[in-house]
Amino acid sequence: MFVDGVIYYFPFACKMIIAMLLLALPWERWLTFLPEKVKGLFKSYRTFLAPVDKDEAHKWYFTTARLALSIMVFILPIAYDHFVPEVAGDLRWYIMQIGGLALLTLFFIFSYEKNKKEKTLTLNFKQPFTVWMALITVIFGALTISWGASLPNNWWFFKNLFGYALMFTFALQLRHDTWYRNLIWLLALSVSFNAVLGILQFFNVTDAEIVAAIPLASWFAEAFPSLQNMKFIGFFQQSAPPAGAFANKNLAASFMVMTIPLFAYLMFTAKNNIRLVLSSIAFTLATIFLLYTRSRGSWVSACAVIVFALIWIAINKPVRQTIIAHFSLNKSVAFLTSIIIVLWASSFQSNLGKHGGQNFHSMSTTVSEQFTSVADIQKGELATRLAYNINGVDMLLENPMGVGLGGFHTIYPKYFNSSVVTPHPGYNLSARPRRMHNDMFQAFVELGVIGGLAHLLFFVSTLVMAWKIQTSSKSDDTVKILSFFTLLGIGGMCVNSLGDFPLQMPTAPGILWLLVGVITGLYIKYAEKPWIFGKNIETKLPKEASVITFTSMAFVALSFITYDNYQRREGTLYLKPALGLSRTGTNNDTTIYMINKSMEKYALNPRAREIWGVIYMSYKPGSTPQHKLMITDADRKEKLLEAIKYDPNAQNNLINLAMIELRATQNLVNMKNVQEADKHVKKAIEYGERALKLSYYTPNAPTVLAIAYLFVGKNQEAYNNLKLALERNPQYPPALEYMERLKPLIQKGEVKP
Repeated sequence: MFVDGVIYYFPFACKMIIAMLLLALPWERWLTFLPEKVKGLFKSYRTFLAPVDKDEAHKWYFTTARLALSIMVFILPIAYDHFVPEVAGDLRWYIMQIGGLALLTLFFIFSYEKNKKEKTLTLNFKQPFTVWMALITVIFGALTISWGASLPNNWWFFKNLFGYALMFTFALQLRHDTWYRNLIWLLALSVSFNAVLGILQFFNVTDAEIVAAIPLASWFAEAFPSLQNMKFIGFFQQSAPPAGAFANKNLAASFMVMTIPLFAYLMFTAKNNIRLVLSSIAFTLATIFLLYTRSRGSWVSACAVIVFALIWIAINKPVRQTIIAHFSLNKSVAFLTSIIIVLWASSFQSNLGKHGGQNFHSMSTTVSEQFTSVADIQKGELATRLAYNINGVDMLLENPMGVGLGGFHTIYPKYFNSSVVTPHPGYNLSARPRRMHNDMFQAFVELGVIGGLAHLLFFVSTLVMAWKIQTSSKSDDTVKILSFFTLLGIGGMCVNSLGDFPLQMPTAPGILWLLVGVITGLYIKYAEKPWIFGKNIETKLPKEASVITFTSMAFVALSFITYDNYQRREGTLYLKPALGLSRTGTNNDTTIYMINKSMEKYALNPRAREIWGVIYMSYKPGSTPQHKLMITDADRKEKLLEAIKYDPNAQNNLINLAMIELRATQNLVNMKNVQEADKHVKKAIEYGERALKLSYYTPNAPTVLAIAYLFVGKNQEAYNNLKLALERNPQYPPALEYMERLKPLIQKGEVKP
């Protein structure tokens, strides 16, 4: 809601979290007059979200912590925030960061109560290998903030990494077999919602069509006019549908690859027909949605998972025997029915070939056509991704300690042609890569050799843990199957991340790290000889004072991160309309207001900083009635300098700065203030030279630099740059104009062509 220049919106996901927490309160004890069945429903709901064993001490902690994490797991896949750009500040990141820190604060309170009798503090450093890899990854993520390429990006992505690590930590620390299974049921519910939504998007169904198809819905809409403004399909507006509640269809597809094996686990272990039917529905919907995304990379990942599963079953006798033992007639029928429905559904064609003025070419193909086109991937697309990876090697060699989390986007312009020239679609004046399309290698580039290796081994270690769980005599069949299908989910996402960027967005890495926590929890509980490294250290620190200090630190961190995220989200509420207006070339008073308001609310958002100067440079005072502001070059320069403060390789901002300095030079020359003009032209040359090093395809940088050289009498250098500009674009008007001015000097021989 936009009222008096202020945007108000309380996210629907937050309302759901509050509702789920309220429902989990002990109403059956407070409202004794309720019928026994209603009381039983409240209790069953709470027990499902947070099961606790009878012999489990400190039940308040395990109930509260499991309840909180269960709600987070359910909410993450569906917490779409319509009013903010997903990539700039998605609500799902906030949920993991704040929820994880709240759990950490609760954990320290629990630790204090658990060890009241101890007088000194004992630090538990005996942990599995996977925990150490997670810790090293987080430590290097924190360290790179001090030397990273971009503080806004480094800080934002470190918070995200810390949130994932907390998801892993508490999935491990709160380990409980029944709870693990219930988490997967919660995922099945939220993913099914995504799948239904994605299927409706695939067929381009509108809200009006849904209302028309539901009996009495039209009558209700007429009787209650406020209902006419409510949106369901229209609320989820992605750049590349069908995406369910995800940012785009490829991210949705990668999430399906990770979760479909989990739903297969539910089918295999279903103890009655109702559970079998429900799990079969989740499995079928997710598979259909995966096909409807037309995401070739995710399909390849799914095929890799199937091949890996067959190999694992072939070499792992306990798993093979367990799966055969659980393959009953009704489960065979359920799987066969699901496959038949999926094959039938795959025969339908989408009409999303044209959607909202955009052409989604992949939507106009059949499943078979899209699958066979994997071998015919566009050469430009493949060459672009290869360039990112090959040049990424140079980035890593020159920065073995990493460029900081999120720093790839900032630093890549320096390396766009270090070994291989990046093709134009992947790098140009108006676009540069934010992601490497290889998340595992990007972790090496950003975290350095040690941090990247720890990040990789964190996931690879699940292979060893799963094997030891499944070959242990302590594991029952359910545990073996759970570890097997969880491993398949982790493997599917990791394979997908080698050719795309699912781990750069919130939902997939959050659930992925949680699944690693599940396997690690099972490993500690069931492996006969788990590999535990380190030792417990008994300190002389007073127990009570130490735990209170840790609790206070966690609470302070929780308060600070909550405030920081609140301010960031307030800023992104204004950033989204600013981005939308700027992309359509509408840089008017409203655009200026929105971007200024965004920066006022939160000045460390990289997206806002990037377009701040661009919007100011594109603003033309007095050009229309919507351009009433008196914006000067001094205003523009201030915004551009602030933009390059943490983004020194932004080619467009450097060119714009050079242009401002040239205009100032010309004005001072006209005023015959040679001394001041000389200062400005030197800055113009500095910015122009920096921009030229980052430029390859467009004529802007060499043209601006040529004009600056003309001011200082470097005519030959000016000619050389104008020639380069015209080689890039023979019809570029400014270059043609200044080349024409040089013709007399060329004729005199003062400039050599």
